[in-house]
Parts: sequence; C-alpha cells; structure tokens
Amino acid sequence: MADIHMTFSPRIMTGSLSRIGSGVGNWGSHALLLADTALEDAAADIQDQLDSRGVRTIQFSREGLGCDILTLDDALSLARGSHARGVVALGGEGVMSLGRLAASAADSGLKADAIMENGVIPDNGLPLVEVPSSGTHSLMFLPRAFLADSVSGRSDLIGISTPQTHVVVADPTMPGRLT
Repeated sequence: MADIHMTFSPRIMTGSLSRIGSGVGNWGSHALLLADTALEDAAADIQDQLDSRGVRTIQFSREGLGCDILTLDDALSLARGSHARGVVALGGEGVMSLGRLAASAADSGLKADAIMENGVIPDNGLPLVEVPSSGTHSLMFLPRAFLADSVSGRSDLIGISTPQTHVVVADPTMPGRLT
C-alpha cells in the first residue's frame, strides 16, 4: 500500500493555549500580540506562554479591533518600532486579517494606503500565529486578508503573495468558543 503524505498550510494545532509556545519556534526576543480587549484573559495567557520561552510581547489591543488602514498603520509602526520578530493575532476575522497584513508588511516599509492601492504584499514577512476566537474565519486556508478604508468606505481583499510561517492554534475552551 502506498503512503499518502499531505501538507497543510497553515499548520493547525488544537488544544489549550499552552500549546502556543510550540508555534513560535526561534522568533528572537520580541513579538507583537494583536488582541481584542474582550479577550484580555486569553491575551495574558499567551503573554505568559511566550515569556516562558524568552519571547517578550508588545501588546496592541483595542475594543472591537479590526483591520482598517488607520489601525494597520498603528500596528505596523508598533511592530517596526519594537523590532518584533513575529506576530500573534488573537480574536475574530478582523484581527486575523490585521495579523496577516502586519506580519506580511512589517519588514517591507509599506504603509497601509500603499497596501490597499496595490492589493498585494510582495514580501515574505514575519512568522504569524493565529488564535481565532471562533471557527468562522472564512480565510483560514487562503493567503488573503480583508482591509477597509474607513475614510473612503472602500474594502478590499489583499493578497499575501508569499505566505509567511503560519500556525493556527484552535482552543475550544476559549471565550467566544470555536463553533
């Protein structure tokens, strides 16, 4: 009988948030943690896990955190200024999109309006760990992210041409429950 070998991108890990440490590999000493304020307990658990592995986190949290060009520019400035070597996104689909775009563009020097205009990010970017708060993330297996421009009212689906290292940690005990 022939062996079947299948490779999935992203790498999916199920279980508690304590497994997140195995997703960070050799990130260096700094990571950017993007989280909705409604998930502050889970964000604290993630910070503890990363700290135990020698990775300091810089947390970017807002109520109702999503992915618009102003928020993306703020997240990119924080990632670049803190010399983050990886990104962890904790929340819903908007936070997952923000994490993907911040991780992809952090090393490129691109600003959010240029990303919106080009519709694609050409760089490889930083490693990314996604921790979705629900199982309804429609782009989980696609190298894409939503980006909105609240000034013009335009939204677009941005392509990430070379997906960065990508791990999804699915914790069914998290608030918001994976459904």
